[in-house]
Formats: sequence, C-alpha cells, structure tokens
Amino acid sequence: MAIPTTTISSSSALGNPIQSSKDWRTYSINGTPAPGIIAIDGVRGFSRETGWDKKKGKGQKGATLTLTTQPPAEGSITSWLWLPAHFTAWESFVDLLLKYQAGKASDTNAATIDYPEFALLEIVNVVVHKIHPRRHIGKNLWSVTVEYIEWVPPPPVSIVSTPIKADTVVAPELPGTPPPAVAAAQAAYYQASANHAAAAGAP
Repeated sequence: MAIPTTTISSSSALGNPIQSSKDWRTYSINGTPAPGIIAIDGVRGFSRETGWDKKKGKGQKGATLTLTTQPPAEGSITSWLWLPAHFTAWESFVDLLLKYQAGKASDTNAATIDYPEFALLEIVNVVVHKIHPRRHIGKNLWSVTVEYIEWVPPPPVSIVSTPIKADTVVAPELPGTPPPAVAAAQAAYYQASANHAAAAGAP
C-alpha cells in the first residue's frame, strides 16, 4: 500500500523528524554536538517508567494501586562515524563525557542532553553510564555507543501515593440520541399510553 504524500501540519514546537530531519540526526551534551550522525534505530531505551504496587482484594474486582517508584530513564545512543574529522571530534567528545560518569553526579556536574524526543519526555540532565569502544561495521563506517542515566534530584517528600478516584469522563451522546429531558418525556408518554390501553382492555 502506498504511503500518502499529504503533508500533515504539526503545532509542536519540537518539530518532527520528517520536516526537521537535521535536528534529529545527532544530539548534544552541554551544547557540544556528538560527532557523526545517530545510527538507524540508534536511540534505545529512555522509557519514562512509573512503578505501581498492586494489591488485589480476595473476591473483589480491580486492585488498589500505590505509586512507589519513578525511576530515572536509562538508555543508549549509537552514532556512526566515517570521516577523519569525526574521529578527532570523537576523542574530544569522550574527554567531555568522562566528566559525567555515574557516581560523580551532583547538582553541578550532571550534563545537559539535547535531543528533540527527550524534550517531549522531559529528560534534561544525564550522567554517563558506559562508553563503549569504537566498532568497525564495514566500508569505513564505525559505530560508537554511549549509555546514559537520567539524573534527577530526590524529591523533598515521599512520592508514595494512592489514587482515590478516576477523573470523571462524560460519555459522548450517540448520534440520534435525544437529550435526557426529551428521553424522559418520551418514556412517560409511552408508559401513559400503555396504561390507557390496559385500562381499555386492548390486547
């Protein structure tokens, strides 16, 4: 099946990878762009996760949910290098990354990461978890992967909480459904007609 060529406008301030592909080709750490370009399917992980404790009552429908954790996002980014300038830039980039390894993070030395999708997920600061060696994948193309862990300060109070009720959602009326007042009047009319027919002995 052919893909429609109709352009769909977007009001997102982040742009999209179709119309703003240049912004999605690489990422930056503290304003320094990573060398080369991000590999195909090169951004892995970075899921925004929420942990819930589920307590099921015996013989009851549903469960009590208690928010217990909001762990930091973790993931990796793989880039491709193929020019001599990329390798020179990569050495400088690694020197920068080594300043932000996990275990050294604090309010002053967690790095700022900039990538359009991360802005949507509110991933702003990271520390470096692993820097993998460069890998030759053929035809003078090299692959480099860095694993990151989101850095967020601990909350001032416990995040443990239990939802009391769901937000009320009013179901939309089906096409042709009369308003409640009209429906009630119709029901009363039909009931009165049935009572009259019964009193008159109608079958």
